[in-house]
Amino acid sequence: MKAGYQVVAVNELLALGAANVGGAMCGAVPTQIGLSRMGIASAIGVRSQLGANIFVACVIAVILLLLSPYIYYVPRCALNIIIILGASSLTEFNHAAWLWSLRSTRTRQRTYVVDYAVWWVAFLFTLYLGALKGILGAVVVSLVLIVYQVADPPITTLGYCEERGRWLNVKERKDTTQRLGILSFRPEGPLFYANVERMEEWLDEMEISASAEGKPLKSIILSAASLPFMDTSAVEALGMMLEAYRKRKIAFLIAHASGQPRQILLHVLGDYMPEGCLTTPWTVEECVQFLLRQNQENLQVPDESSGSSPALSAMLSPQVRSIPRVTSIPQQLAVDEEELDEHEDGKRLQVRPLRASADFASSSNLLSLPVK
Repeated sequence: MKAGYQVVAVNELLALGAANVGGAMCGAVPTQIGLSRMGIASAIGVRSQLGANIFVACVIAVILLLLSPYIYYVPRCALNIIIILGASSLTEFNHAAWLWSLRSTRTRQRTYVVDYAVWWVAFLFTLYLGALKGILGAVVVSLVLIVYQVADPPITTLGYCEERGRWLNVKERKDTTQRLGILSFRPEGPLFYANVERMEEWLDEMEISASAEGKPLKSIILSAASLPFMDTSAVEALGMMLEAYRKRKIAFLIAHASGQPRQILLHVLGDYMPEGCLTTPWTVEECVQFLLRQNQENLQVPDESSGSSPALSAMLSPQVRSIPRVTSIPQQLAVDEEELDEHEDGKRLQVRPLRASADFASSSNLLSLPVK
């Protein structure tokens, strides 16, 4: 925005290109940007294309025709001072001071000192090499910084804020808490072939750190709230990560999926996710509640094998997993088939031996005690 109207830089580039193409066909001299002339026009109050081009051209033509003999003896240093004073309005040192005042502000782990450095690159290149090279230098530096940010995007660790009922950045909110064994994180940028490996390395570091602290990870939740784009390489890498975590008995869920990432995740990884995780989609808190319910259901499934294996529990049918766990076993059910107890009226009571988990949880087996 300049002088109350929107400045469209593309229009100026198109105009310069068209002028040079037309001039090349007619054998004219190349057309370039007159920064000093535009600065003088802006300083004297020109606000339209009519004043910036036609009016200024008419004034210059009149001066050259009528006053050329008088300005012939004007020293060049005086003319240079006029140009410098006119172009001084094009400088934006106040903008540089504003960028420097933001040097302690961090947004997604990026400091504004980088923007301050880009400003100085553009200023020095323009001062010593010219306007065109100054613009090109600033553009090249900005592109390098963009590539660096995209290739190594910040990753935010999330924690639950009881006050707001949401999962927020643990570094920004000190009142957040993290559930034991659950890691929730949010990539701050697109996920594609250039940075998906960096995310894998970060997850490996977090898993090793949690194991070293004696708090091994049991579940991982990826929040896609700040994920605008995913390519096929990133989705393929996520599929391989899900398979690797499944072998290590670590659950992996995706929350807040929307837009293009949700569509490609639903198409490729829909079978890896619980029903409704990507179609609804779930929030981070809904993923956590789902994991807690699954953990309780796994604990409720009795298992006579050595240890409670999550893989074995996953193989059981949903009907079996939904049966409440029997906490106390009657004394008469814990005997072998050969053992007999003397009944108080002289009859002998034969007790069936313990059977598999599914049969043991059945009410018919628990209540059928044949009496001889």
